[in-house]
Amino acid sequence: AARALAPLAPLAPIAASALIASGCTTDFFVGQIVATPNYHRAIDTTPEADRREREWMKSDSFLRVPVGPPEASLGAWIFEPPAPPLGTILVLHGIADGPFWMRDKARALAKHGYRAVLVGLRGYGASSGDFRGFGVIEREDLVQVVDEIDRRGLLDGPLGVWGMSYGGAVAIMYAGHDPRVRAVVTVGAFASMRMAVPHTLELFFPIPGLLMSESEQDRLVAMAAAIAGFSANDAAAEVAIAKTSAPVLLVHGDWDWIVPYENGERLHAAAPDHSELVRLPATGHFGSYWDVGGEVERRSFEWFDRHLAAPAPGAASP
Repeated sequence: AARALAPLAPLAPIAASALIASGCTTDFFVGQIVATPNYHRAIDTTPEADRREREWMKSDSFLRVPVGPPEASLGAWIFEPPAPPLGTILVLHGIADGPFWMRDKARALAKHGYRAVLVGLRGYGASSGDFRGFGVIEREDLVQVVDEIDRRGLLDGPLGVWGMSYGGAVAIMYAGHDPRVRAVVTVGAFASMRMAVPHTLELFFPIPGLLMSESEQDRLVAMAAAIAGFSANDAAAEVAIAKTSAPVLLVHGDWDWIVPYENGERLHAAAPDHSELVRLPATGHFGSYWDVGGEVERRSFEWFDRHLAAPAPGAASP
């Protein structure tokens, strides 16, 4: 790519400056970074709408949790295990999908013995909210979600979090913020907003993305975060992972070009004493999600069984 663009190198500073100076272009990129799918969209919160959500997702129950600031309403689908829960696990989706695509993950955890709480992050699915916070806002939201499920008597056993991609980074950010989290599993999580966004810009918007300098990309990231009400410096899972005592399983495909494997390496390096990095050979981002061979599911079950379902050290045998 660099060789192909070499003849344009003398024009790069001019082109990049023009792109950044354009209010339309800047607004577009800022919107791509932080605006949610439900941006400025009214969410139906009537009892009938809640019933439809439960039926559509085929969950055992559905609840809404008011969160904020900034004010929003999050939808959460509860999937019950066939026996008393071994623990409670939050399930978090990625940035380009939504809770619907995590249904099978939540159902599998429930079938395995855990109460699975599939949370629609702000601005996704049945949840309101104009801007995503790359974990900075969502970690506060999840504290309130867990408070609410606890108030309703649904927080049975130890608390775990399972997150895919963006949801994995949010899971780590949340674990570093709430000591109730006892175990985390992430799949294809990124290390920080400042690492993830420039790579994504270059990947999906190659001409402007590659023509921008690092400082111009960084300025876009900072602008987007400021508009959403947080600092990009705070959106760093690689910092949060060192703040949690919860063991973290980092599953990452070594052919992942959406969130490169280096992200998993950086996360593990930030907390080598309480994290484990599992490399999925010849597997990309979407391959990690589809999990055709069942490796991700098996590893997830083993991790949660070890850290949530196992008796606490020193516990008396029944």
